Amino acid sequence: MKYINLKLFAIFLLPSLSLLAQDRIQIFDRDDEKELKVKLEYGAGVVSVRKVESDKLCIVKMNRTKKEIATEVRYLKRGTTGYLDIELTDDMSYSMFDVDDQKLDIELTDKIPCSVNMEMGACSGRLDFSGIRLQDLALSMGASSAEIEFNTPNKDRIRKLKVEAGVSKLKMRGLANANFERMEFEGGVGSYVLDFSGNLKENSECRISLGLGKLVVRIPRNLNVRIHSDESFLASFKIDRKEFVRKNDTYYNVDYDDSRPHMEMWIETGLGNLKVQTIE
Repeated sequence: MKYINLKLFAIFLLPSLSLLAQDRIQIFDRDDEKELKVKLEYGAGVVSVRKVESDKLCIVKMNRTKKEIATEVRYLKRGTTGYLDIELTDDMSYSMFDVDDQKLDIELTDKIPCSVNMEMGACSGRLDFSGIRLQDLALSMGASSAEIEFNTPNKDRIRKLKVEAGVSKLKMRGLANANFERMEFEGGVGSYVLDFSGNLKENSECRISLGLGKLVVRIPRNLNVRIHSDESFLASFKIDRKEFVRKNDTYYNVDYDDSRPHMEMWIETGLGNLKVQTIE
């Protein structure tokens, strides 16, 4: 009887050991890099990004439960620029139903400027860029859901922050903290929230385009902003009239002061549902 129990224990243990063997951690030390460029192409899985809690350049943690799907990580240094490429590869097809089977955790340095380019398919993402020195950020989403956060002011200036979202569910918070020079957002048929809370240090511009989706734009009362809207008769457009003053096709927050850093925002809507909401 004892032999049978041990045999059964081994039968249940072996699959677990097999899964654990598929966990992988890659740690990259910093040499004399002065800039890091990150490119991610991820078809299906769970993705997280955050600041590394050490003096390492970056740490990539991978977990997969399907043998036919693997994550390829390549790092190359040219001069004082580091290039980190991460790609989901497969020998067989995968679908959005595999989303929970692939997990990728990326930790990035806060010591040097970073540029990040991400293409996400059927993914779920938690991208916390708080403390990371971003210079460029491009995000393309398919049938994905993601939360993106800037909880602290970005020390560097983002030249261009571009987001293309398709059949997606997306929340972005602390966008004034991102310290972008220019932001472009294109929404398809998903549900989106753009929260511009944070500390606006310099003048910036933001261009928002919405198709059939639903978009909520959250504007803090202390944000100096001008909003230009085409207000298509086919779209649903709502704005807090008590907090904004309209002049022609432009809305100004009631305390707008051109001498302070301000955000210039253009909004174009198709058949979608758009709401500009005032927050504290």
